[in-house]
Amino acid sequence: MKRFIPILFVFFIVGCYDVALDLPDHIKKIYIQPAVNKTFEYELEEDVTRAIREEFLADGRLIVVDKKEDADALLETTITKYILQPLAFDVNRNPTENRIVIYTLFRFIDKVEGRELWNDDTLYGQTTFSKIKIPPETETDARLRAAKDLAILAANRVLEGWETISRTER
Repeated sequence: MKRFIPILFVFFIVGCYDVALDLPDHIKKIYIQPAVNKTFEYELEEDVTRAIREEFLADGRLIVVDKKEDADALLETTITKYILQPLAFDVNRNPTENRIVIYTLFRFIDKVEGRELWNDDTLYGQTTFSKIKIPPETETDARLRAAKDLAILAANRVLEGWETISRTER
C-alpha cells in the first residue's frame, strides 16, 4: 500500500498539470489586424478577419479594440492558401461534395514589450459542403464555416497556448 500512494500522487500531479501558455498579465486588449490574402479568393480576408474578431468578442477574455495603438497585443493573419477539393462525384463526374481548406500564418505580438510571442503556420480552417444536400450548400456558405473553424483555432492558440479543441470534437 505504501508503494501505491506515491504512484497515486504522481498521477494526481500529472493530471492537474497544465502546459498551456498563459498570457502575460499586462495583455488585456487585442487588435485583430485585417488579414492579408495571398490567394485569388475574392474577399476571403474579410471573411477570416470578421470570423476571428467575432470569436474573440464572443469569448470575452480579451477586449477587442478598433485601433492598433489602443491594444496591448496584436494578432496578424496571412492567408497563404485556399483549397477547394472535390470529394464525391455524380454519374457525370461533376463534384457533389467538396472540402474547403484555408491555410494561414499567424503572428501574435506583445505590443507592450515589443516582442513576438509566437508565430504559427500550422493552423488551418476546413469544412465540407454538399451540392446535393437539401437545401444545397454553396461554396460561399462553406467558406464562412471554414473561416469560423479557423477563428476558433486562432483564439484557442492565443488564449490557451494551443488549439485546445480537436477537429473531431467540433
